[in-house]
Amino acid sequence: MEDLYDTIEQYVLGKMPEGERAGFEARMNADPDLKEEVAAFRVARQVLETGIADSLRADFAEWKADQADPKPARRAFLRVHSRVWAVAASLLLLLGIFGYWRVSQYSGDTLASNFYDSSELTAVRSAPAGQGELDAGLSALRAGNFEAAASAFQAFDPSNAYFTDAQYLLANTWYQSGKLGEAEAILKQLQTNSDPEISEKADWLLLLAYLKGGRKGSPETTQLLDKITGDTGHSFYPKAVELKRELGSFWSGWSR
Repeated sequence: MEDLYDTIEQYVLGKMPEGERAGFEARMNADPDLKEEVAAFRVARQVLETGIADSLRADFAEWKADQADPKPARRAFLRVHSRVWAVAASLLLLLGIFGYWRVSQYSGDTLASNFYDSSELTAVRSAPAGQGELDAGLSALRAGNFEAAASAFQAFDPSNAYFTDAQYLLANTWYQSGKLGEAEAILKQLQTNSDPEISEKADWLLLLAYLKGGRKGSPETTQLLDKITGDTGHSFYPKAVELKRELGSFWSGWSR
């Protein structure tokens, strides 16, 4: 996953070679998110540079006016330095708060939350009969009663026609309740299921579990994301492409 910090910095500072600059600008025109990151970086630098420059101009003008008296001039000189550092510290604090907020929007946990659609991921396959057996567990899951939901789904026998669906919903229960290890163990088994409706949901939920578990840049996360984005017929291909773009964001590179 690309780290855009150096690229954006080179572009904003005018240090990017002309050929690369044209290509980068074309890339920005095609990617509104990238253009937004460049604009945010440019504003951050301008705020810092303009704020310090304005303070310096005002303080040195005051210092020059006081030069007739050496002692006041000395005091003015010290005041200039203290105020410059105060302005710089304030601006850096402001930028730090802004940066922290932006970075937090791209943390693995936040991305997982943003891309998790409970109505979509807890839907079950249709079948002639027996779906009512899942209702108790589904109702408990959607109400946030994870203990009751887990008990209901674990009660399904492997011979039951809805055993696979119950296992998938059990993985959802573990995911939502933060038991990611248990969720991942089930989802890895379901990835090999012959029904794409199950296996592709397992792919996607497993990817979100990796993100939620703090493995945003891990090899298994990258490999699974590449698998989904490499298959245009995958049910979650559009969302995976969007997620990949988010993970390539400048701010994403600073978060976990």
